[in-house]
Amino acid sequence: MLSVPPCVRQARPEYQSAAPRLLERVREVICRKHYSLRTEEAYVDCVRRFVRCCPFRHPRERGARELEAFFTDLAVHGPRLPVAVVCP
Repeated sequence: MLSVPPCVRQARPEYQSAAPRLLERVREVICRKHYSLRTEEAYVDCVRRFVRCCPFRHPRERGARELEAFFTDLAVHGPRLPVAVVCP
């Protein structure tokens, strides 16, 4: 059986009339550029973390200061991943 690539997925009927949301637009651009699924997941996760770092402001309203603070925090404190399993 052939599987449907992620960029060909159909939108839910209740969202078809609304403009695509930010993460959906990110996924579409990544798919058009033929990036791998793992790269798509990493980029979407990074965008999601940036959106959550200042929850009271829309991403379009954020400037260079917020982006710099986000990347500085990421560089200093790391990606804040869940506890990893240590392999022997």
